[in-house]
Amino acid sequence: MESNNIQFLQEQLVELKTIIKNNGFTDKWMDKNQASEYVGCCKRTIERAVEQGVLKCSGDNFGKKMFRQTWLDNWLESKRS
Repeated sequence: MESNNIQFLQEQLVELKTIIKNNGFTDKWMDKNQASEYVGCCKRTIERAVEQGVLKCSGDNFGKKMFRQTWLDNWLESKRS
């Protein structure tokens, strides 16, 4: 239970950092093409990360997978540590 709280707090901190970095603008939604361009990797790398459960996505609720910028930032941060 405590590790879930820590993970939640870490995600919230990354989201706040992104909002501050974007001068107060809210979190941006991106499709797979935009996400791969933002991260600097191929679309298949994004797909693999979702399949492995290490990158969150919206599911197919919008007819395609969508990614929040903070989710991509969280994923990048986890790859660095």
